[in-house]
Order: sequence, then C-alpha cells, then structure tokens
Amino acid sequence: MQLASGEYFLKPHDKERIEKKQKQQKQNDKAEVKRATREEDFIAPPETKELSIKEKREHKRKRAEDAM
Repeated sequence: MQLASGEYFLKPHDKERIEKKQKQQKQNDKAEVKRATREEDFIAPPETKELSIKEKREHKRKRAEDAM
C-alpha cells in the first residue's frame, strides 16, 4: 500500500509532518464535536405565547361549564 501511494519513498521528516497534520486534523474534529455539544446547552427553549386577559376569562368559563 505504501508503494502504491508513494509513501514508502518519503523521508522521515516528511512522514512526521504528515502524521502531525493528520493528528491535528483529528484533534480539530473532536474539538468541533465538543464545542457543538456544549453550545446545545445554551440554545433557548421555544417561547410560549401568553394568553390575554380575555382569553384567560374565556378559558376559565369553558372549564367551569365543562365541570357542570
């Protein structure tokens, strides 16, 4: 596999550079996943609509009528 990709003929410092680059990429990927997970905690929940006074009164009347 190394012969086919040409990796076999690389110099030691070139191999180290490639390995460091791959390692850094893995670290960046993991950091991005962690960052996204932490940011999920800061997402605001959906806001609910408050009922107006009229709507509250009507809702109370309906409950009272249903109870009878």
